[in-house]
Amino acid sequence: MPKKLEPAPLSTFGGRLAHWRRLRGFASQGAFAAELGIRQGSLSELESGRSKSPSAEVLVRACELLQLRPRYLWLGEEPAELLNFSDLSGPEAQLVMMFRGLATDAARQGLLIDLHAKQQARGNTPAAPQKATALGGSSFNSASLKGTGTEGK
Repeated sequence: MPKKLEPAPLSTFGGRLAHWRRLRGFASQGAFAAELGIRQGSLSELESGRSKSPSAEVLVRACELLQLRPRYLWLGEEPAELLNFSDLSGPEAQLVMMFRGLATDAARQGLLIDLHAKQQARGNTPAAPQKATALGGSSFNSASLKGTGTEGK
């Protein structure tokens, strides 16, 4: 029986590279490697983890092609995708800037919990949260932002 290939973990550079390459429509390593200016074998080594250090040029080019933040692709630091502010309305862009300007993760969590509580009061929350983070007895999930204009941003 042939060995079943497991998806690469998103906890590694190579796993993130392989995942986002496929997600962005580069099904073949060869085509993506050509866009990066490297051999297909070199890309395979990067994705599998046999080679862990792409050149700076390859890293930057991969980020450009995949529309990812370099710190995400290299280190796994969220958020993954670049945000194009031209796609946001004025209030959405202001909300993103305010959120990013908060000094701590606790302040960001507090804001999200407040939004969630307001939505619960209006009855706008999903019945079954997909992913919840407990903090001070409250829970939040990104699905609860539906209807606020911030989903997917």
